[in-house]
Amino acid sequence: MAEQWHDRILKPAPRLSNERLADIQARLGVRLPEDYLEVVRVHQGGSPEGGSVILPDGTGTPFNMLLHFEEQPEGLDVLGIVEWSEFLPDKVIPFAVDPGGNYFCFDYRASDTNPPVVFLAHDDPDAQPERVAGSFTELIDSLED
Repeated sequence: MAEQWHDRILKPAPRLSNERLADIQARLGVRLPEDYLEVVRVHQGGSPEGGSVILPDGTGTPFNMLLHFEEQPEGLDVLGIVEWSEFLPDKVIPFAVDPGGNYFCFDYRASDTNPPVVFLAHDDPDAQPERVAGSFTELIDSLED
C-alpha cells in the first residue's frame, strides 16, 4: 500500500497513540484492522492521492478522506458518527467518506477479526451496506484515477 496521503481536515494531522487507539477500539467494541491502523495513526482526516472506488452497480465514487478520532473539528469523527447516527447498522463502523458524505465502513457483522469494506449511503435510511473490498488494503489498492 504505497499510497501518498495528504493532510486534509487536521493540519498537521496529530499522531494517534496506542493508548488513544485502545480507548477508541474499546468504545467501538471492535478491533480495527491493522492495515487501516497503520495509515490512520499518521494520516487521520487525510486523503489518498486521487482515486475512485468502483461500486457494485458499476459507478464510481471518489475516496474523499479518512474520518478522524479527534474531538475537534466535529462532524467527521468516527466516534461522533457512530454515537449519533440513527441509520448505521450494528457492527458497521465508518472510517472514510466520499464527497457526498456517504461512508466507507468496516462490516463486523460476519467477522470480528477480518471485516470487509462496505459502502453506505448516508441519507437513505433504507440503504443497505454494499461490499466494495475484502480489506482496507484491497480498497486502497483498487483506487482508480
